Amino acid sequence: MLQSDGNIGTPEHPADRRDKNTQNVPLLVGRSVLHLFDVINLRRVVRKAKSEKSGVVIFDRYIYDQLAALPMHSKWARALASILLRVAPKPDLSYVLDADPEVARARKPEYPLEFMLKYRSSYLELRRLANLKLISPGTVDDVHHAIVDAFTNCMLERENDSQVQSVVVA
Repeated sequence: MLQSDGNIGTPEHPADRRDKNTQNVPLLVGRSVLHLFDVINLRRVVRKAKSEKSGVVIFDRYIYDQLAALPMHSKWARALASILLRVAPKPDLSYVLDADPEVARARKPEYPLEFMLKYRSSYLELRRLANLKLISPGTVDDVHHAIVDAFTNCMLERENDSQVQSVVVA
């Protein structure tokens, strides 16, 4: 439907993706409805994992990636994100791995730099709305240690709460 070329791209030949970077009113309305269905399904998945005493449940991107693709500079997108965040189960720990858009695009040129700058800005706004932990840009080792430290601290806090049977990380 969006006619994306489906490639990942290289620095010499960037991909011509048209998915989350394509924003127009009909797509945004349709995506908003789909986001609501995703959040409802997410509630079911988290409830099931907790009932099975799954231990640690890790989500890659959770609902945040979809919300960050909204034009968070607009009031309606922030309002929609706030509503969906209230409906979505709150993870015990959520990270935003910050990255310099120019560095990220040089490594993986899937999207235009302009979109990546807006996307980062949206993620930082979403961080404020959802109280996400920011992991600053750094070396692979620095980022790894920051993630492990935040996770360890979360687990130690949860260890003191004998009622917690699983930890959800997004």
